[in-house]
Amino acid sequence: MFRIGVLGSAFDPPTKGHVDVIEQAATRFDLILLVPSARHAFGKRSQPFAHRVAMLQALCETLNPPCALEVSTIEATLAANSNSPVYTFDLLTALEAQLGPAYSNLELGFIRGPDNADPKVWQNFYRAAEIEQHWPIFTAKQRIRFRSSDARVLLQGPARVDRDALCTILPDRVVDYILANDLYAPSALNRVPHYNQQDVQVLEHERCYDGFFKMDRYQLQHRRFAGGWTHTLSREIFLRTKAVAMLPVDLQRQQIVLVEQFRIGAYAAGFSPWMLEIVAGILEDGESPEELVRREAMEEAGLEVGALLPVCQYLPSPGGSSEELEIFCGLVDASTAQGIHGLEAEGEDIRVHVVSIDQALDLLQDGELNNAATIIALQWLQLNLPRLLKEHNPCD
Repeated sequence: MFRIGVLGSAFDPPTKGHVDVIEQAATRFDLILLVPSARHAFGKRSQPFAHRVAMLQALCETLNPPCALEVSTIEATLAANSNSPVYTFDLLTALEAQLGPAYSNLELGFIRGPDNADPKVWQNFYRAAEIEQHWPIFTAKQRIRFRSSDARVLLQGPARVDRDALCTILPDRVVDYILANDLYAPSALNRVPHYNQQDVQVLEHERCYDGFFKMDRYQLQHRRFAGGWTHTLSREIFLRTKAVAMLPVDLQRQQIVLVEQFRIGAYAAGFSPWMLEIVAGILEDGESPEELVRREAMEEAGLEVGALLPVCQYLPSPGGSSEELEIFCGLVDASTAQGIHGLEAEGEDIRVHVVSIDQALDLLQDGELNNAATIIALQWLQLNLPRLLKEHNPCD
């Protein structure tokens, strides 16, 4: 019997409390999967998924449990194909389907933290009784009381961040990652009241169009800043699967790689339809954002990607589209990028351009780069280039 335990959480950030749960469960399983949530069930805001994955990977580097330990990004794939949260029952069902063929003697189990073991909390879990019937549950004891919210309070407080105080709650590598990427900095804007998905009432929801693309219509109300609720609003939304983009950067040569291809949207808007862009693609079933950009980099530019650095997640046009886009910076050897690429079956005709970072910023300044992902990625590079050169030292 090969026993895999699933520990799901926002991991926002991962704490020594999570470490204690892992250590308690490690003797019961051959492999523990750490699964960060892609979307909070109650609409709460979290750090971008890529940062939480990176923090978990930093956490794993500090541990040496008696079982294997892996970070799974399956929730990102599940969330990309649905507008609903990914519940624990859905996660376990998907993992069982994914892992079953690889392990003929698989026993999948759920690792439950002490907070969720509280009957008042557990009874609110989606299909809690069915989880208990279908999968064995390991419940960790409450031995220490470090919570992610404790770390966020320290990080978002008015005083300068006290690293030693953080290290009492979080593993050292996680603290280093947070401080290096300036995560959890307090907002410069006081948004009170601060609303989320619980402040929307959906009265009616219907599918208007169901082709290659999809369109839905909502009849809804939402809270008003001055109090009360709006009248019933009708809103149509264009549904798109999550996209992921990557800026290929060669720090040693101070170059980036751009791709040029035909875009029907630019043609319809009256722009030149041959656009200069960074590498990008749409998530496929069972694929993580990191796997996608590595695949697209090879298909579109013939590039192998080294380290992947999270840039941001954003909504390109939230007034009328559900599309979400996640951007990475990928470290590459630009000397291997050249020629014409693309999949013939998909009608792709992609030309590769290698330019210096200074040239790319000039193109940006001159308006020749006019799509959001490329603009955002290059502005991020301009802001972070000194840090990247220091941390990834291309001269070593």
